[in-house]
Amino acid sequence: MSDVAAWRFVLFNFIGALLWAALIAGVGFLFGRSLETVLPNLHRYEMVVLVAIALAGMGLWVFKRIRRRNSGHER
Repeated sequence: MSDVAAWRFVLFNFIGALLWAALIAGVGFLFGRSLETVLPNLHRYEMVVLVAIALAGMGLWVFKRIRRRNSGHER
């Protein structure tokens, strides 16, 4: 679709992917470190948050399943 040579595209795409991965990993690491500083007891709440998210997801799934069954759109 453009006049860029394939090898040049692959090279720039690879460089871009490396920069993007490093940036996202760095931001995630810094965010996690700053969150640990702000909330020193964060590790105590990790499992509670994980279970809450899992229960909310299961609840949403059950809700949609019941709603679909009551509307007559069974799969």
